[in-house]
Amino acid sequence: MNGATTEVMQAIAVVLAFLTSCAVTLLITPSIKRLATAARAVDDPARDERRIHTHPIPRLGGLALLLGVLFGTLIGWVSLATSATLSQKLSMEIGMPWVGILVGAICIAAIGALDDIFGLGAWVKLLGQIFVALLTTAFGARILFFKLPAVEGYIYLSTAQSVFLTVFWIIVMVNAVNLIDGLDGLAAGVSFIAALTLCILTFQQNILSVACGLASVAGACIGFLPYNFNPARIFMGDTGALLLGYLFATMSVVGTVKSALAIWLLPITAVVLGYPIMDTLFAILRRASKLQPIFKADKAHLHHRLLQHGLTHRQAVLVLYALSFALCVAAYALSQLIF
Repeated sequence: MNGATTEVMQAIAVVLAFLTSCAVTLLITPSIKRLATAARAVDDPARDERRIHTHPIPRLGGLALLLGVLFGTLIGWVSLATSATLSQKLSMEIGMPWVGILVGAICIAAIGALDDIFGLGAWVKLLGQIFVALLTTAFGARILFFKLPAVEGYIYLSTAQSVFLTVFWIIVMVNAVNLIDGLDGLAAGVSFIAALTLCILTFQQNILSVACGLASVAGACIGFLPYNFNPARIFMGDTGALLLGYLFATMSVVGTVKSALAIWLLPITAVVLGYPIMDTLFAILRRASKLQPIFKADKAHLHHRLLQHGLTHRQAVLVLYALSFALCVAAYALSQLIF
């Protein structure tokens, strides 16, 4: 098989992962909506003054995202496995770290679903996130080393340092995506833009297992948006927000395990998701300066401020899409200088 044919098959696998995930999410979301209503997993604005919508809306949309990502990734991998050359490469990439990621994805979505149905406390959710992060590292999905600019060689981490840094990275990403899930379609749209950008970058670096996974994340988000964009008919809830943050964190980590050069995937991911990360950082500083608990919710996030300045719901979301797109363009340009 020549190089051009191989590249075409790789591209087909990634596209199939995207289309499968999109189709599964698009088709299954109405059933998830009915399930959420039956389970009384409904976001009622009467119970929370921070809510912007005016009537109860079902949550648990993250279950549709989970199914989309799982099916999309599987189809992408199966497509790669049809080629003997690509099958050998794929078998080298897929190992215990990926098992940890897939198991962890189901666990983090389950924690989010319990919160959407019963309402878990902030500390309970944090402990659950730490447990899932530790579980993921136990399967080998860990940050093993890093590199400083203008410094020769790599800095290798001890096991304890590796586990701590990986768990910290996962917790940051999980909560960053969760905190921007405050407007219809915001988290899903920002995640679509970010996942598509990272998919292109990992595809260029020939990290095919991760490229298929990120294509599935992008597909699930775009398949969910018709139901979630303003006016939303269903929310992804913590089920989806925690899941998306977890997938971004862990897929960027497992990408670095497969390639030393791809260690730059971590800071590039941080740039791609710069908006939710910075919004989270400012929220922590804002609450700390007021001597408030860092988990205390408020209406001072960037999307709230845009609404307070007179933008409509859709206008605020589109402005933040544009911000995310600009950060992704910057990240892509940075990657071309690095890679």
